[in-house]
Amino acid sequence: MSALDADHIAARTMLKDFPDSWIAIFPTYKSSNSGFGPIEGGLPKARKGFGSIALSPLAAFKILNGKMPRSSDDLNHALADIKGQISSGGNSFLQDFMCSIYDDMSKYIEDR
Repeated sequence: MSALDADHIAARTMLKDFPDSWIAIFPTYKSSNSGFGPIEGGLPKARKGFGSIALSPLAAFKILNGKMPRSSDDLNHALADIKGQISSGGNSFLQDFMCSIYDDMSKYIEDR
């Protein structure tokens, strides 16, 4: 259990103007947050009347992979693992979401 931690699905800074709001947490490896903080800090903040925050491709990647990729190979291996976790056969929304994960994450890879 010492390798596990609890993390928010989305950065709490997204709700800085809503101190009574909450963001769900999930179990993750302690090392999973490494590299994601600056990315999450740049995501749009919640606005008045938002109701709920949609799961972003970056947050989905963090939840399903838990480790910031350092290279294109790391990203491709991580996406192959995520595809194994999500059965997207014939579901165009999930296939498009997987493409969005790749597009969003690839911006943060140094060797691209």
